[in-house]
Amino acid sequence: MERLERPPTGSPTRTGRGSGRDRAIASTCCSHNGFSGNASENMYVETSTDGGASFGVPVPLTLPGSPAFLDLQCGGTGGPSGLAVNQKTGRLYAFWTTRHSATGSCGAEPPQPETFVTPTRVWVATSPDNSLGSWTDSMAVDDSAHGNVVGMQVAPGAVDTAGNVYVVYPESPRPFPDLTGAAVRVRWAPADLSRWSRPITIVPPGEPGNVLTDIVAATPGNSTWPGLPGRSTCRESHPAGT
Repeated sequence: MERLERPPTGSPTRTGRGSGRDRAIASTCCSHNGFSGNASENMYVETSTDGGASFGVPVPLTLPGSPAFLDLQCGGTGGPSGLAVNQKTGRLYAFWTTRHSATGSCGAEPPQPETFVTPTRVWVATSPDNSLGSWTDSMAVDDSAHGNVVGMQVAPGAVDTAGNVYVVYPESPRPFPDLTGAAVRVRWAPADLSRWSRPITIVPPGEPGNVLTDIVAATPGNSTWPGLPGRSTCRESHPAGT
């Protein structure tokens, strides 16, 4: 479960009281849920307008029958990787990973432990306000043809000050179950997710490999990621325009 604070549309980034108006910071929560009437799975975002004391109705991120939706079925994701917000516009971005086959996640082989999903795709969805039907998804990474594991368990994202979107992920050189030697790569897209850059290698493949990463974006072309290859590391990259 990921939570962040963002300004509701038309409101400032800070909570303010005065002039007869209350201005609240909204907290948004992203989750996936396998419990529904037809046993389908989806990613959901819930919004709070009272600082996280309560949350509204879960809003689904993917449409039934779409590639992103099919990849979520049969436990095809380890859960949300992150939720980011453009602090100027309030636009939301959700990040998650899935495994994939020709029939979506349900036909993915070889079988994997239920509690450990090794994904081959990274998805990003965006919405201006988390209203029902407003989310559109985009596939940022697709290694399903060769079975390379991307993100291991998570592939976090970030938004820079110009609205560009970044995703960082470890990528194994070999399919499951060999997760060793994973590189760290970054891709970026404009705010509308209309296209994704080629992968930018931050750390090349090599033993023992990388497992968990995160990313923080600042001005365009400048980002920092902390990684966990058995020990903590922190590196800076300048991927925009690459």
